[in-house]
Amino acid sequence: MRLIGLAVVLIAILVLLAPHAAAAQVHISSEERFFRIEWQLERAGGSDAAIVGSLTNHYLYRVQQVQLQVQVLDGAGQISHEAFATMNDIPPGGRGNFRLELPVTGARYVVTVYAFEFGPRESP
Repeated sequence: MRLIGLAVVLIAILVLLAPHAAAAQVHISSEERFFRIEWQLERAGGSDAAIVGSLTNHYLYRVQQVQLQVQVLDGAGQISHEAFATMNDIPPGGRGNFRLELPVTGARYVVTVYAFEFGPRESP
């Protein structure tokens, strides 16, 4: 019986540690409770890469001058490059798309809203 329990634990560990296919990453932080950022890394051959995605505005106000920050992290988790992009205004309940070309690739990427302004309140 003890051998079966040990086998179940080992199988569970192997399943958890098995590599998984990369998927689009969704990041929602407390500062960005008004937004939903969805993005993925797009490679166009060689070392050309871009972060492509969308930002959804869940708030009752139009957001203006939205600046996105992309941090490229190396294998040790250190920032190797930062890039910024400005998006068009996004109405309440609306979505804006973005594409940010990266001159370097990394082990991991972090996409956040760096800055924005609220516009007038509108109906969604």
